[in-house]
This record gives sequence, structure tokens and C-alpha cells, in this order.
Amino acid sequence: VSLVLSSGAFKGFCCTEDELPGEIARISPQEILIPDSCRETAKSFSGAAQLTPLPDWHFDPKHGTDELLHHFNMENLDAWAVSEKPGVLAAAGAILGYVEQTQVDAVPHIRPLVFEESSRFVGLDPSSRRNLELTEPLRSENGPTLFSTIDHCHTSMGSRMLRSWITQPLRDPTVPRARHEAVREMIENESLRDALSEPLKNLPDLERVASRIAEVFADGGPGERCEILHGGRVGSRSGHDDRIVHRSFFTQRVDDRGYGRAFLPDGYVDTVDRVARFEIAFL
Repeated sequence: VSLVLSSGAFKGFCCTEDELPGEIARISPQEILIPDSCRETAKSFSGAAQLTPLPDWHFDPKHGTDELLHHFNMENLDAWAVSEKPGVLAAAGAILGYVEQTQVDAVPHIRPLVFEESSRFVGLDPSSRRNLELTEPLRSENGPTLFSTIDHCHTSMGSRMLRSWITQPLRDPTVPRARHEAVREMIENESLRDALSEPLKNLPDLERVASRIAEVFADGGPGERCEILHGGRVGSRSGHDDRIVHRSFFTQRVDDRGYGRAFLPDGYVDTVDRVARFEIAFL
């Protein structure tokens, strides 16, 4: 199970012990939580990530189920299709408990758990990833990589999505082909490309803004005031009357990725609608 604190993305998957090093290389975590009893074993696959041992009971599936139900205020986990996956439940519970302990003053907004079938992705072991130089250069620290070569995204959201596409190649060729078609249309349609290019350069990082605002709601409720700056920062929760943010804004979505219209500067909604329609996110 992985959690990205900055965006709240919370994902689970199942794999064999032999596949684990490749999955960790795919996720590239900064920190890995492990049971005390697995300290020595974990050193063989942790890579550059920091290892944080926790008491074994933190990884109990029943404890994980209780943590998930409590955190997300749910009666059961049927909708997430993880009820029969003890490994996912155990890891998810350990992560939630650790975040609550270490982020006491500012528990981040965490999205609902999404279970990913690892069979959807092309398996690449750590050695293959290094040799392919997908995101990390093999020889020089500042050398070129596939990602650095093709990343001409105008927003950090686009760069993160592109990086994810590169590090998690799909087995089904249908989706990559659709992406290529979208890029082709953008290249050939100069007027559309120009219409999107400039507005996207000034678009805030909506994923992180939404996560920050969700934290405000968690602390103070839907009536709290906060200022949404064009740079994507959330201002003080008091003393600003520039904009009232209501909980209902979170239900307004551009597409299934959930980028909220409410956080866009005036005039940007149509731009994001058109980008989403072409399946290229914020490139």
C-alpha cells in the first residue's frame, strides 16, 4: 500500500515476494514501514528508501480494517474490494496509524483507498529500470533520462502524471494508443494547442490545493474561510474574505480525476474541460 502525503493518493496492490522489489522500484517511496520482525529481510529490497520499523501488531489485518472504517467513517469496505485481502488491510492500517501519530498537528487529507491490479502493468525489476534510465540517469547525476527528455508539461500535475505513465507502463495497448492519438491531435491542431498553452502555464497545482483545502474542512468545517491564490497556495483561515469555500465545491468535478472547478481562477474552467476531453491531463 502506498500513500502520497502531498496529494492524498492512497493505493493498494498485491504481489508475490519475488515481485516486491520491482513494485517498490515502480513506486519509488521515500520511506517504507515494516514490521519489527522483517528488519533484516527488508534491507534487501528497500533501495534508497528509509526503513521505519513498527511493532508487528500495527500490521494486523483486523487492526487495519478498524483503522480504515474509522478514518473514512464507513460501515464496511465492500466498495473497495479489499475485504478479502489481508495484506492490503494490514499495510493500510499501519500507514494510517503512522500518519496519525507523526502528523498530529496537520493530518493530511487522504483519498479513499484504490486497489490496483498489478497485472495491469508491465513488470520491470529495479535493474531494468536503472538500465532503461526512465527517470534516473545511469551514469551522470545530471544526465538525461526518458522523463527529462520528453517532459515539456506546463504544470506540475502534468509532469507527475507523465512520470507515472513512464514508471507504470500498461500491458493493455489501448490506453497508450489513445494517449498518442490525443498528442497527435494536439500537434496537428495548432489553434487548439495555442488556446491551451498559455492558460495552462498559470494554472495552480489543483491536486495539492484541493488536498490543502480538505485539511481546512477537516479542522474547521465547511463554513471556514480561506483564500485561494493563483499560485496554488492556501492562505490563512482567518482574516480573509476574498472567497468563501463550501464543502459542495468538492463534488464539482471536471472528469473522473476529480480536479475541482471551484479552485480555478476565473476563465479557466473551459480550458480544463477541453484538456480533460483530450485525455492528456495537464501536459
